[in-house]
Amino acid sequence: MRVFKNTYTKEKNGVRVKIKTKNHYGRLKKATGETVLMPLLKNKHASEAMLASLQLEQDQIRAGVLPTQGNKEKKSLLAFVDSFVKHLAKRNGKSTVKEDERNGKSTVKEPVLKGNSEEENSKGWSGQQGSKLKLVFGNSKFVYHTDVTKEILVDILDKLKDERGWGNQTYNHYVKALNAFFNWLVKENYIPRKPYKEIELEDTGKDDLVHGRRAFSNEEFKFLIESVENDKSKRHGKISKVDRINLYQIIFYTGLRAEELYQLKPECFDFSSRMITFIAGKTRKNKSRKDTLPLHPDLILKIKEWVLAKEKNKMLWNCWDSQYFGTLLKKDMVRARDRYVSSALTGEEKNIREQDDFLKWEDRDSLFADLHALRTTFITNVSKVASPKQCQELARHASMETSYKYYVKTTKPELAVAIGKLPTLN
Repeated sequence: MRVFKNTYTKEKNGVRVKIKTKNHYGRLKKATGETVLMPLLKNKHASEAMLASLQLEQDQIRAGVLPTQGNKEKKSLLAFVDSFVKHLAKRNGKSTVKEDERNGKSTVKEPVLKGNSEEENSKGWSGQQGSKLKLVFGNSKFVYHTDVTKEILVDILDKLKDERGWGNQTYNHYVKALNAFFNWLVKENYIPRKPYKEIELEDTGKDDLVHGRRAFSNEEFKFLIESVENDKSKRHGKISKVDRINLYQIIFYTGLRAEELYQLKPECFDFSSRMITFIAGKTRKNKSRKDTLPLHPDLILKIKEWVLAKEKNKMLWNCWDSQYFGTLLKKDMVRARDRYVSSALTGEEKNIREQDDFLKWEDRDSLFADLHALRTTFITNVSKVASPKQCQELARHASMETSYKYYVKTTKPELAVAIGKLPTLN
């Protein structure tokens, strides 16, 4: 059946231009004889299969093969995803206690700040679950739960794991999201039973990491900030360079996690007492709670005016998307490194800079400097000036082992300096 992309007009540089939608559309003739325009998927072949299945069902209803649909109209899996996300956001708004992972049920409760709208809260964990489901269903030809089989699901997950470089832990997150979704469909009586048996989880452990991270050196971070400040381009429409700079600096000086950052509001900052109050994303007893951290005097000087200028009771970044911000950091690092290499005074110096790891996204040891690496940098810097117990508390880890085994980084020059401080026999 014919599917197509719809068009809409938008003003661009003073001229109205036609733009195609990302998703395909198709015309569906319902059992009542009415023809409606149906939103489908991004993939053309999957959209054609989805439209054909929907049309077959309507034809069978019109012919009397299938009964007419009652109050709970049969919907596609993708249509149920939005309802599932709203259910998670509403449920999580009522309670902040995490639940068991048994039977594929959700284990993470997204923290909720008073004053946040339901839409703002849904951008957190519940929205991420919806994105996982849409990614899986968008890469399949599933329309209804009757189309789902364990074999096809496993093939899709394996394919996505290879293409996107998932670790076992990320793979398991998608499996649990699928289990929770289909369990909810059964509980709400949308479907009679789960369409597949349990998908086996992959073995995970502390060493199961997609990639390791390194800490930024102080010189790297300073050069990065200066590079963004001097960037004259207008490439980033969603977030200004000032918002980007302050995001990087807040993580560098506080080590906040992504789920803690996205809920920050101007009211979270008390500059008179030099403290920041936020909802902790991960805690020892698996409960969300308010937490506080002291603010570095240098950070206060850098962000105070910016924070006070923000609208009260609104999130500091109104388009929060940790993956998008991670992409922006990567692009900022590429431009900063280009400036670093091109600013060499001699050809020999330029060759040396081209070979080093300064501001490289991935260094020669396959360690990455991504957005979470700024948290790694914070914990590494704290470990150099504080006791192990203080480092653990500021990192807000359950144990010192987590802080020192996975976050505190050392370099070969630092090890050489440490050796040089050992006492001599003379």
